[in-house]
Amino acid sequence: MDSSQPNQVDFSQQQERSPVTQRPWLRSSHGLGWNHLSLHHKRCPPLEIPELQPLQHIIEINLLPNSRAEYRANGRLYESNVSYGSMMLAPAYTCYQIATLSDAESVSISLEPDFVARTAYEILDSERVELVLAPGTFDPLIYGIGMSLKAELESSSPVSNFYIDSLANTLATHLLRNYITCTDSRMVAVEESQHNFIQVIDYVEAYLEQPIELEELARIAGMSRFYFCRLFKKTIGLTPHQFVIKRRIERAKHLLFRSNLSISEIAVACGFANQNHLTRYFKRLTNVTPSVFRQRAQ
Repeated sequence: MDSSQPNQVDFSQQQERSPVTQRPWLRSSHGLGWNHLSLHHKRCPPLEIPELQPLQHIIEINLLPNSRAEYRANGRLYESNVSYGSMMLAPAYTCYQIATLSDAESVSISLEPDFVARTAYEILDSERVELVLAPGTFDPLIYGIGMSLKAELESSSPVSNFYIDSLANTLATHLLRNYITCTDSRMVAVEESQHNFIQVIDYVEAYLEQPIELEELARIAGMSRFYFCRLFKKTIGLTPHQFVIKRRIERAKHLLFRSNLSISEIAVACGFANQNHLTRYFKRLTNVTPSVFRQRAQ
């Protein structure tokens, strides 16, 4: 690996090919209106990538079994056989080099540093935290978030950006609990346990048309009801009830626009008791009734 000047790379800029490998993306989230993060799916043959310096926090998740790669960062060489699902975390502005020693396929999550700093202030009472380099690590939560984002890229009917924002919040919170060095004495202690809100969100999406009990969501998250409600609000930004209602309204919008179902049928399909129940929440969140929304969408 050579020691030329690092190439600063801004992954938030819309482009059809990787600025690192110069190969076209298989898929990219650019143009989808995602906030706080972007996702790129790429594939490349063995190659050596000159030293680069990303302007975002980068998480690379490997999608091939038994890949081989070398990483050099902070004057240290990391060599590894990279298993399927393992990831590399490179904090923003970290200079590093990569040499892939076999065919490579991965998804790359680019997370905006300002968003992570705001999240740190909200949950840690501090903006002065630094993420640490983590090459060749398997993290089931990060893997789950990456696969959920990849599924959205591949979906013919993607969900709302609220779901993407929820994943971004969960990812930032998880990184701040498990991959930081502390530089501020005001930082409060935070539990390091991994609370998988992705499973909770997936459950809500799968059972929106049915009654969803708070006790069941807490059980899926592996927490008491009280602690689940508190941590869910802090992580996602909404109470569990607010989140479920918002997801039901988003599904109702989709059906109003895409289907010929009556409003009463849509109400039942989205988990509301009846049309009046749907209309009350729909108007509260959108300032229009379902019938007016449908008329404007046509």
